[in-house]
Amino acid sequence: MIKMYEQRGKYSVATYGIELTPAMKYDALSFARDIILSDNQYSRLLPADIQASPDVKLQQKIEIQRTYMGKLFFINFLWKMGKM
Repeated sequence: MIKMYEQRGKYSVATYGIELTPAMKYDALSFARDIILSDNQYSRLLPADIQASPDVKLQQKIEIQRTYMGKLFFINFLWKMGKM
């Protein structure tokens, strides 16, 4: 993991970069898509206007993106720890 600093106005904010392979990205996206589209998850952390929206596809896209990002970090963590 690479730690970098970014200037945002008068604040210096720490940001992090992680190494990802195409296989890691594919595995994370496959997991996210499968788990969300299986309808086995409770919809959470969606803004109220999105939860009330009749556009189920939009809700699923947001959930897939959030799950994908979390799984990417987890896969990278396992790889760094030598578990993959």
